[in-house]
Amino acid sequence: YRDLDVALAKFEPSPAGPLPEWRVHFHVPLHCTPTAVFDHTADHLIEVLQHLGRQPALCSHLEMETYTWEVMPTAMKNRSVVDQLVGEYEWTLRQLERAGIGRRSGQGGAGGR
Repeated sequence: YRDLDVALAKFEPSPAGPLPEWRVHFHVPLHCTPTAVFDHTADHLIEVLQHLGRQPALCSHLEMETYTWEVMPTAMKNRSVVDQLVGEYEWTLRQLERAGIGRRSGQGGAGGR
């Protein structure tokens, strides 16, 4: 939050036009519901997974990256890190299955094709 506070304090809107759009990059857990402060791009990720489900030759490796739990706002840290990781993993597996990318019989791994 500190850097955003500095940027907002220095921001001087122009009375001549609309406010510019700011895009800020945060890592928000995939399974979290958007809030008034944090939104997410899970809808974009779901579309990509659906596309990969239709075109499996485009990608043979997916990676779930989770590393920002300690910097989340207090309200989003209402569960243990282990519970958060489980939620992230379960969300990912559900989306892979919905996209037709989940486990295939006779194959191991969460995303085997």
